[in-house]
Amino acid sequence: MFVATAPRRVSIPGLLLSLTVLFAATSARASEPTDAQRAAFKQAYASAQQQGGDDWRQLASGLRDYPLYPYLQAAALEHDLKQDDLATVQAYIKQYPDWIPAADLRRDFLLELARRQDWNDFLALYQPNLGDTLTCDALQAKLSRGATLDFDRDLADLWSKPSLPDACDPVLSAANDQGLLTSTRLWSRIDRAADAGQPGTISKLAGWLPQGDQATAQQLAQALRDPASAVAAAASWPDTLRTREAATLALTRLARRQSASADTAWQNLQTHFTFSPSQRDQILRTLALFHATDFDENALTRLIDLPAAAQSDSTREWRARIALAQQDWNAVLDAIAAMSDTQKADGEWRYFRARALAALNRSSEAQAVFGALAKEPTFFGFMAADKLNQPYAICPLQLAGDPQREQALLARPGLLRAFELYAVGLPKLARREWSRALQGDDTTTLRLAADLANQRGWYDRAVFSLSSGDALRLYDLRFPLASQDGVVPQAQQAGIEPAWAYGILRAESAWMSDARSGADARGLMQLVPGTAAIRCTTQR
Repeated sequence: MFVATAPRRVSIPGLLLSLTVLFAATSARASEPTDAQRAAFKQAYASAQQQGGDDWRQLASGLRDYPLYPYLQAAALEHDLKQDDLATVQAYIKQYPDWIPAADLRRDFLLELARRQDWNDFLALYQPNLGDTLTCDALQAKLSRGATLDFDRDLADLWSKPSLPDACDPVLSAANDQGLLTSTRLWSRIDRAADAGQPGTISKLAGWLPQGDQATAQQLAQALRDPASAVAAAASWPDTLRTREAATLALTRLARRQSASADTAWQNLQTHFTFSPSQRDQILRTLALFHATDFDENALTRLIDLPAAAQSDSTREWRARIALAQQDWNAVLDAIAAMSDTQKADGEWRYFRARALAALNRSSEAQAVFGALAKEPTFFGFMAADKLNQPYAICPLQLAGDPQREQALLARPGLLRAFELYAVGLPKLARREWSRALQGDDTTTLRLAADLANQRGWYDRAVFSLSSGDALRLYDLRFPLASQDGVVPQAQQAGIEPAWAYGILRAESAWMSDARSGADARGLMQLVPGTAAIRCTTQR
C-alpha cells in the first residue's frame, strides 16, 4: 500500500552547518599538498633539524601555506635551544599556542633554562602540569627567591610517587631541612617504593630517617636489589614488623629467579620470623607459581596444595597448564573447575576443557563445548571449528559509510596535520597529532578516522584503534593486504609465503614502520640488524 508522506522540513541552521562542513572538507581536498611541496618540506625540515639557524627558510620559501610549516621553525628552535632567548620562544608559542611543537618547545626550553639556572626567565615561561622534573625545577626556582615549602601545597603529589627524577633531589633536601619530611612521611613513601620495586628511592630516603631506622630501610632496598644476599643475611635480622616485610620481599623476589634457592631459604626463615598469614600466603603462592613456570616435577602438587587464600588467577591457570603438559586430563578438568567464573568463560579454557573431555571419551560433552565455541570468530573458536571440521565463523563486519561525518573529520586541522606528517615520513609526530585530534571521540568516529588513515596507507591506526568489541570483526581494516606496498613480490622473491610475511608484519609491528624494540629489533618485521645483514648476505 502506498502511503503519501509530507515533504520533509529542512532545518536552515542544520543545512548551513552541513554546507559549512562540506565546504571545509572540499576545500581541504582541493588544497591537498603536492608532491613538490612534500619534497620541499622534507628538505627544509632536514635542514632545520640538523643545522638550525635560518638556512631552512630558503628551502621553504614556497611553503608558507603548507599545513606543516610551523614544524620547520620549531625544529630550528629546538636545534638552537642553547642559544635561544625567552622572547623568541615566547613569540613562537604565542603564534601557535595550541600546536604540539609549541608545547614541546615550552617544555624543552624550560629544561634549558633550568640547566642555566635562569630562574627568572623560567618562572616567566613556566606552566603547571608539565611533568615531575619541571614541577621540581619550578619549586627550586621559588626557593631561589627565598620562598619556603608547604608540604600539602608543594610536595604531597610528588611524595605519592615511588620514584622521582634527580631534579627533585634539591627540593626534597630543602624540605628535609625545613623539617617537613617526618618519619611517618618517609616510611609511607618507602613502603610505596618497595611495592613498586624502587631500591634507589629507598636508599635515598633512608639517610633522612632516625638513626635506628636507617638499617631497616636499607634491608628493604637490599631485598629488592640483591634478594639472594638479603635472604642470607635475614637469618641474623631481629624479628620485627619491618624485617618481616623485608624478608617476605626478598623471598618472593628470589623465587622469581631461583625457585630452588628460595625454597631452601624459606625452610630456614619460616621459623625465624613470625610471618603474618598474608605474608605466608604470598611466599607460598610465589614459590608454587615459579616452580610451575620452571615445569618442576612437583609443580602440580604444590599448586593443588596451596591454601585457598594463597591461590590466584595466575596459580589456577598454571595448574591447568602443568596438567596439560603432563596430559593428565582429569587434572586438567579439576584445574579448570577450580577457576573463577570469568576464567572458565574464556575461550582458551573452554577449548581445553573440551579437549580434556574428548581425551576421556566424554565425546558428547566435548562436542557440545566445541560446537558453541566454533561459532565465535576467535583463535580458539577457529581451533574448535578445526576439531569439528567446520568452516570458521569469520563473520566479517563492514564499516558503514557516513559521508557527512567523514567530511567533518577531514575538516579537523589536527587530523589533516596527522595525515600530512605521515605522508612526509614522520610517523611518530603523526601519531601524536592523531591522538590529540581524536581525544575523547566516540567509537564510530574513531572507526571512520581509522578507515581514512587506511585509505592513505597508514595501516597501523586501524590496528590500534579497532581492538575490542565488534570492531574486531573489521578484518579488512585490521589485517590490511596491501600488495601495492611490495610485500607480495618481495616475499615471493625471497621464497617466503606472502601470507606468512603478512602474518609476521601484523604480529611483530602492527604495520608501524618505525617500530623498534628494546632488543633493537626494527621495522615492519622487527629484524635485529645482525640478522637482517645475514639474510641480505645470503640473498646475494
